[in-house]
Amino acid sequence: MDGTNSVLVSWENVIPILNAIDHYDVFVNEKQVGKVVARNKRLLITDTNLNEDMRVSVQACFSKLNNARSQKAEIILHAAEEDEKREEDSPDGKENEKERIS
Repeated sequence: MDGTNSVLVSWENVIPILNAIDHYDVFVNEKQVGKVVARNKRLLITDTNLNEDMRVSVQACFSKLNNARSQKAEIILHAAEEDEKREEDSPDGKENEKERIS
């Protein structure tokens, strides 16, 4: 991460019929936030809140199949633990490593 509180999510199609996908609908915490063109298979979520859990869902949309939709694939990104937050705040992350060792 580059300090901008961003999350990159990528995926692979594992079923041959998925080549018929037109786009993916993207949901964050059950709210639709946009679409991803099918060939990209990745998305960047910016301005995330590291203090809260975030549920990211992706749903395939097949315009060639009467706008059929797949089940949503979901991942849950858990809030950063206190040690992780301190490590991000420290200039080189080594200060916290020393604290944990001693």
